[in-house]
Amino acid sequence: GATGPTGPGAPSGPGHVTTSAPGATTPPGGSQQPSSAPAGGQPSASGNPPPAAAARPLAYGGRLGATETSSTAATSLTVQASSGSSDGDTLLLSVMLTNTRSGGVGATDSAGNSYSVIADQSDGAGDRTLILGAVNAKALRSGGTVTLTFPATAERHAALDAFHGVTKVTGHSSATAASGSFASGAAPAASASSIVFGAAGVQGGSTVAWSSALTALPTLVVAPSDQLATAYAVVGSGSYQASGSCDHQWMADVVTLA
Repeated sequence: GATGPTGPGAPSGPGHVTTSAPGATTPPGGSQQPSSAPAGGQPSASGNPPPAAAARPLAYGGRLGATETSSTAATSLTVQASSGSSDGDTLLLSVMLTNTRSGGVGATDSAGNSYSVIADQSDGAGDRTLILGAVNAKALRSGGTVTLTFPATAERHAALDAFHGVTKVTGHSSATAASGSFASGAAPAASASSIVFGAAGVQGGSTVAWSSALTALPTLVVAPSDQLATAYAVVGSGSYQASGSCDHQWMADVVTLA
């Protein structure tokens, strides 16, 4: 497991934890299901990013779009933006896939951005919770779309959020366990001004409650109660995790940005 964080959320609940800065690996430990290995390195938009991307202070830019469905099995999902981002924003796509299988997950959008997998956690029963990102991306206008591709699954959730002033991913961590309070494990935030972003996929039960240090975003629910919950915080340097409470099988991811 990871050492205890100094920021949002206290360590709580059992679960195997995988923690690393981009490109690093941590050997699995404990008895819980290990995290799937995310792609190393820093996600980036395709093409030449705008030169003014780092000029804005770090801040949450808003939820651009979200969708959830339990229709017939498919291998792709489209998220339409109801509001737009700015040139140079970083776009994070949170995803929960239920009863899918291991295999590649990717995304592109109508602005020409490509999204890389930052964190990918399986619960060992065919369910996965992921965070994909495009750093320093081209603006995605209102009405634009993100297309997510994945192994076949009927139930899927996806939410797209924008962040200002981000130039890199500084770390990520993932964990899973059968029930109880959830905690992603700690990830490093290497800058005096950083953002922590967490995603929790929960297979049923009551609504997720996030640690008070994190600002909760709208939770996506597929009936009766499978849910993808997300939250963020603007923080200083240190080590941080995404944590909260639930009462069913959970998968938790955290990403730190600077």
